[in-house]
Amino acid sequence: MAQFWYDQQIRRYLLQFVRIFNGFQIQSGQKNAGGSASQTYRNVPMRYADMSRMVAHVLRGNTENALNSAPFMTCHVANLNVARERRHDPKLISAQQVQERKYDAINDQYTAELGNTYTVERYMPVPYDLTINVDVWCSNTEQKLQLLEQILTLFNPTVEIQSNTNPLDWTNITVVELIDIQWSSRSVPQGVDSQLDIATLIFQVPIWINPPAKVKKQ
Repeated sequence: MAQFWYDQQIRRYLLQFVRIFNGFQIQSGQKNAGGSASQTYRNVPMRYADMSRMVAHVLRGNTENALNSAPFMTCHVANLNVARERRHDPKLISAQQVQERKYDAINDQYTAELGNTYTVERYMPVPYDLTINVDVWCSNTEQKLQLLEQILTLFNPTVEIQSNTNPLDWTNITVVELIDIQWSSRSVPQGVDSQLDIATLIFQVPIWINPPAKVKKQ
């Protein structure tokens, strides 16, 4: 029976995806009669929407009467599909030789001499296509236009993300591609509905899930 292991691989992809959308702003206000500007800029937060019920209740102030503030953005995993076209030899094993510099414990520094030598056996990762939806919550059309203009020019056509800094990980770099846009969640005619307007951006991220590697000390 295989032993338990967990490396938070999908979690790291989601963290890097959320960080893409940090730092976007909206502009509010207008010029005064004297010509001086009274415009302000506000950061738009990005949240992962798949939270537990207890955390969501605390964020709403332990009440159901609190209104959602806008604008803000949320993301959630819409689908996870097996990418058969990117599948390679499942039994492939790639062996890498790693050499360390000798460590001097007395002087607390590395020396120029050769230290420990390791053999790292990497197994073929399993490819998947991760589909993530980003919901842009806005209270008016101007907020939506400001946010979408900043986001849509960023993805031309993809944005690279790096899940970790391990030099032996052959799957740590991937891309985020914008594949579809749903302009509004409201129906036409809108009538007197006062709900927040939500624009949905659909992204596809090709990812790989790696099995544990074997590390052998020479």
